[in-house]
Amino acid sequence: MTKLISKKAKCLILFPVLLISISVLGQQEVQLKYMLSEEASSVTWENAMVNAAGGNNVNGVDVFYRTVSCNSRNQVILKFVNNNAEDVLIEWADGVYTQDKEWIHNERTDKARELKLKANKQINGSCESSSEESLRIDIDLYVSDPKKTFRFAPSYIDVTK
Repeated sequence: MTKLISKKAKCLILFPVLLISISVLGQQEVQLKYMLSEEASSVTWENAMVNAAGGNNVNGVDVFYRTVSCNSRNQVILKFVNNNAEDVLIEWADGVYTQDKEWIHNERTDKARELKLKANKQINGSCESSSEESLRIDIDLYVSDPKKTFRFAPSYIDVTK
């Protein structure tokens, strides 16, 4: 009988220790995820020019870009944020608006890009992911002078629900 009470006492003592250990590990994982997302959010995204007023919103979708060097190639990386309560289809053709007020764009329909974006979600390109290739644009196709500054300004963009 004393052995049975002793085993129950050990279980009662070990169980809270186990719960505390699991809780601490879970908190560390949450803190790590928070730190990783905080680092990712420290990347500066510029507003794209996607409407007549020079804004970055079309039908509830915000469009951002940033310039990066991917495999020693200068590229524009795009980010779309769907603020709608429903899924959308985004279609666009690339273009840039330079500091010299020159709009260099692509109107060829065979070069149009598209993606579907779930409600209240966002997607952004990166150098690492080949699945997001449509979110990467080779700058050299539009701006040959590396000293020229520009903003991403597609020749057209259409957001449909």
